[in-house]
Amino acid sequence: MGVEVHIYLSVGTKDPWCVDPTLFYGERMDDKGIRNQTDLVEGYDHGNDMWELGHYNYLQKIFREAG
Repeated sequence: MGVEVHIYLSVGTKDPWCVDPTLFYGERMDDKGIRNQTDLVEGYDHGNDMWELGHYNYLQKIFREAG
């Protein structure tokens, strides 16, 4: 019995460092058949608002799937 893995990546469109790497790794996981969700969030940078939104969205996703 294996463990199901789901990787969640999110990045704001105004993030000065992480847009390209996040999208790159999301595409590589797709290429390798690794289950993931990569969200590009319009208008957010690398600040606390983006981190809070990312955590909120991730928790909504895992608890929705578990229930």
